[in-house]
Amino acid sequence: MFVGMRTIKTALAVAISAYLGIWLNLESPFFAAIAALITMQGNLRDSFRMARYRVLGTIFGATMGIIGSYLAPGHPLILGLGVALIIFVSDKFHWNKAIAIASIVFTSIMLSSEGGPIYASLHRVLDTSVGIMVAVVINYTISRPLSRDRVMQNAQELIQKCKTVLGMLVCQEQDITLADIEARMQAIEQELPGLKAEMRMQLVRTKTETLNFDIIKGKIDSLYWHIAVLRQLPGNVRLNIKNARLVNNLYQVNLSGTDELDDEETVFNYHLGQSLGLLQELAGIFIVTEPEDEKDPHPQ
Repeated sequence: MFVGMRTIKTALAVAISAYLGIWLNLESPFFAAIAALITMQGNLRDSFRMARYRVLGTIFGATMGIIGSYLAPGHPLILGLGVALIIFVSDKFHWNKAIAIASIVFTSIMLSSEGGPIYASLHRVLDTSVGIMVAVVINYTISRPLSRDRVMQNAQELIQKCKTVLGMLVCQEQDITLADIEARMQAIEQELPGLKAEMRMQLVRTKTETLNFDIIKGKIDSLYWHIAVLRQLPGNVRLNIKNARLVNNLYQVNLSGTDELDDEETVFNYHLGQSLGLLQELAGIFIVTEPEDEKDPHPQ
């Protein structure tokens, strides 16, 4: 069974965080290891976001722990009310990803019997910070997971699959499925926010950075729609001269064309022409255009 790079990096981050926790004589290496485990994400944007929520949740939970400990340390009622307040405030400010760590830190401080609440709070922040820094550094330096690379890879696969399906439609082949195209479209849509964030954070520099990705997504959606329409049209259709020339150049075949078409053939050729044009536009963006900086050699 293949072990993914993210699995290797997560294990490495947890091990290093635990080692540093012991070497630095931190009060609880456990919190450092847990912070590294949660911070390690599938792309840099999510890692930075998770790191931010970890820091925010730890500080928030520590503050609540200090307040709760001075009111009634270890009291079950105060403990329950404190967790409820953490959830309420976090939800109000859209800190949902900070709820778990804030509640854990708060609970650990409330139930701590050594050094007092301020001592425990400072150590929770320190423990967590070590794990966060280790995870971010490892994720950034080792096989950097970029949404940019995933968008480019899925876009290139999408173009190839669309090209294949269009060739099958021209040849009137049966049992044509669009499932692979839909899967690539979904993958691109999921990664586009990450790519936009990477570009804002200047984590990547590509020749595509001046392009409007909303327009590109519109072109992909339009290409899919035209192909879906073609799939529903009747077969045994002649091509017009322009489409025949495009198909011959694209697929290295020798089809003849005519402009004496009936209504159904005219409709087919319209959607085919639109599809071929969009396919060429997207190929010019995602296949001719290459990233300026080095790509991740081990995309996840």
